[in-house]
Amino acid sequence: NPYVSKATLDIDLTKATSLSVEMTDELGRVVAVLLPRRNLSTGFYRLELPSLEPGVYLVHCNSSEGTEVRKVVKAAQN
Repeated sequence: NPYVSKATLDIDLTKATSLSVEMTDELGRVVAVLLPRRNLSTGFYRLELPSLEPGVYLVHCNSSEGTEVRKVVKAAQN
């Protein structure tokens, strides 16, 4: 973090859960849905972040266990 062109989000589930993942801008507007709500089994999942304008974004992982939020920064290419 920050990333310029490509980035991924790695998720390692230790137990089955219902999960959705979305990205918002700093104002809270949804800019991308990386994973619509799904029931997932245990395992490793890799999601590619979309190509967005440079800026600061929040990735929200919403599961049946709660919500985790991470900040990502998309940098401009030089």
